[in-house]
Amino acid sequence: MGALALTINVQETNYDAPTEWRMLGAKGKADHVMALCERHGIKPQSVLEVGAGDGSILRCLSESGFGERLYALEISQSGVDVIHRQQIPRLIACHAFDGYSIPFEDDFFDVLVLSHVLEHVEYERALLRELKRVSKYQVIEIPMDCNSLGDEVYHLLGPSYGHINAHSPESLRFLLSTEGFKVVDDTLGQYSLSLLEYDHFVNNSRERTPEAVEGFRRQYQKGEIEFAALPRGEQQRRASYYTVLACKEGSEERLERALRGIKRCITGGQVQAARLIFDHYIPLHLVPSCALEVARDAADVNPRIALEFLDRVVASDGENADALALRSRIETFVTSFPTCESPTIRIIPHPNRWTGTKEHLKARFPRVASIYSKLRR
Repeated sequence: MGALALTINVQETNYDAPTEWRMLGAKGKADHVMALCERHGIKPQSVLEVGAGDGSILRCLSESGFGERLYALEISQSGVDVIHRQQIPRLIACHAFDGYSIPFEDDFFDVLVLSHVLEHVEYERALLRELKRVSKYQVIEIPMDCNSLGDEVYHLLGPSYGHINAHSPESLRFLLSTEGFKVVDDTLGQYSLSLLEYDHFVNNSRERTPEAVEGFRRQYQKGEIEFAALPRGEQQRRASYYTVLACKEGSEERLERALRGIKRCITGGQVQAARLIFDHYIPLHLVPSCALEVARDAADVNPRIALEFLDRVVASDGENADALALRSRIETFVTSFPTCESPTIRIIPHPNRWTGTKEHLKARFPRVASIYSKLRR
């Protein structure tokens, strides 16, 4: 198969010195990084910021004493030069890079920061694989540009400052999940008063009178109270940023997540989805044990599907005593109640688990209760 050549477009920013606008934004972004790490007792020795820009976030992290050794990568040489000129305490190294290849060994960093960078990246998955390789924990923050996708003006505005992706919390979590990350924690919120006040008066050229400033701050405080009282879904629609703390998902964690998904699908009647997840995520050498676990769980919900998964066990291990015993009990029950075909009827195959009263059966399973009453007579 021939190699596929892709053109990589990298848009460099020309940095001169940290501006007031960038420093105001950096303070909040650094606070989000530190708050998520503090909630989980993460006290990093080594911290790398990828896409460090002019070093504003690094400077805030350094001033707050976060990390013993700080490192930075930035695609713009002007940004690297500005970072060096600031002489940020505990900054060990700052290098220019191509936007994808990170020149450090596996697991070199305790924490990696990627703040408001992913929306600029053409090949996100290539970068994420490198982040996962070189770090133990990752803090990734995105602007909530997804809330503006319905506005055609944003389709012009976003690319004007380099935003070519607009993730939602759900799409970011899906992207991370499919690249082998586990989201440990997350947070979303609105930008700080100082940043929004600067944007309102300075960026948008409004007259900054004492009355106007007081009115703006009063409106911000009211909005803060309203935001805190909203349910998560409505908060998401009004949020300015979304931040996740992630780490590598281990093989056992991925297996447990897959089994939970399979069981959930069977309970919800999505049998084909359960089959697809099983075939995609369960390694061949674990098929017998995992299929037996799924069959045990499915026996209560859908005995015929339980038998299907027991066939997988027997195909790999024809002498599995647990599988043969469970199959015998389920087949006996299915033979005794041939009309119980609904996949949503809960069947309890083991005698010791038949604890429901007649009233309970009548309320939840009228057809089964009727057959059960006739058999008792």
